[in-house]
Amino acid sequence: MAEIENRGPEVFKYWFMCYIWYCLTMISSKISIGVFLLRLTVDQIHRWIIKIVMSLTVLTGIVFFFVTLLQCHPINYFWFKDQEGTCLPSEVIVSLTYLYSVFSVICDFTFAILPMFLIHGLQMDPRTKFALVPILCLACV
Repeated sequence: MAEIENRGPEVFKYWFMCYIWYCLTMISSKISIGVFLLRLTVDQIHRWIIKIVMSLTVLTGIVFFFVTLLQCHPINYFWFKDQEGTCLPSEVIVSLTYLYSVFSVICDFTFAILPMFLIHGLQMDPRTKFALVPILCLACV
């Protein structure tokens, strides 16, 4: 049990790194999905929607990244509480996390629903369209 208690700073350090890498991977994956959908899109309105969603994803992701990265001064105060330093109040971080989650859900559902509109106008067999929609809607996952 004492071995587990002594690993507190290490656990918080990995928790912090997870926050940082989560931001970067979410931005990268959503940009990748957006670029893929842009390659399939012909209508200008769909292109605008994808570009707006991608911009919103990058903007909110960068804000979340930097607030998470700089929430404590010095940064390692996040995992080493026995030194002098300060952190943002936890309410600020929780509120920002909820806000980021809301934007993330909106972007995910937009990328999930948009392929239905892209496929709707294609000259394909209805069965093929029906089979193609779930594959392209996997962007939500």
